[in-house]
Amino acid sequence: MKILVLNGSPRKGNTVTAIHAFAQGAKDDTNTIVDKIVDADVIIFATPVYWWGITAQIKLVLDKCYCKGMMLKGKKVGVIVVGGSTTDNEQYRLIRGQFRCISEYLEWDILFHKSYYASGKEDLAGNAEALAELRTEGERIYAI
Repeated sequence: MKILVLNGSPRKGNTVTAIHAFAQGAKDDTNTIVDKIVDADVIIFATPVYWWGITAQIKLVLDKCYCKGMMLKGKKVGVIVVGGSTTDNEQYRLIRGQFRCISEYLEWDILFHKSYYASGKEDLAGNAEALAELRTEGERIYAI
């Protein structure tokens, strides 16, 4: 969203202070995130499923990475997807395919791609097997 703030004050006083406070609240911090992605050795993308795909927040970050694509070549990546349908549902296949296409283009090494069914707010917290699997992935990645 493009936001235009028109300053009607000829002085640099309270109105400018108000504008700066407003701008801090409306600032897009994805450029900072993209820089951290460029610097990272391993990137873990974690997303709930929204409308058979990744969330707009993850998509926004991926889109912002487009301009730094060559700086992202060869990264190690993990993907965690949590959705309200069983993991054999089409939505997980679509997300896996999207990450596969991106990883082929950027020569990413996808270390893992885990999908989990959790329709209630605390469902995953009660899934000891899934949590153990994620801890094991974390330990494996940390050891790299």
